[in-house]
Amino acid sequence: MGPSLIIESCIFSEANVIKQTPSKAIFRCPIQTVDEVNQNGRIYPYQVLHEAMEQCKSRMKARSFYSELDHPIPTGNQAIDGIRQSTVQLSEVSHIIRDYEFKKNLLVGEMETVSTPKGAILLGLLRDKTGVGFSMRGMAELESKGQLIK
Repeated sequence: MGPSLIIESCIFSEANVIKQTPSKAIFRCPIQTVDEVNQNGRIYPYQVLHEAMEQCKSRMKARSFYSELDHPIPTGNQAIDGIRQSTVQLSEVSHIIRDYEFKKNLLVGEMETVSTPKGAILLGLLRDKTGVGFSMRGMAELESKGQLIK
């Protein structure tokens, strides 16, 4: 099976806010399940996620591992939607991923809100102690194993 676009359902939980100022927050929250069936019937092996996150470490150090507040809304144009699903639009950035660790069956990200309108929305959600959700996006080879996609 060739490369496929992977879009995951959100993992909702209350973030653990580590540090907060009037305009920013640093927080930790699960961003992906590991080695277990997720809501989309997929399993992401530890080794695959570990290798992918290691490849992103230089972007984390450069404070350029960007994340958006919401999923891109499909336009119906397959070419544009494919690019948009795997590319972060800077005007939509709400936070950066600073670091990560694996805790049991979870990939946990350390993130920081940024000084954008979307970052202010995320900061408000964190301050109100609401559940926030994260959804990984990326390109990968999919391997079907019966009802599961691994």
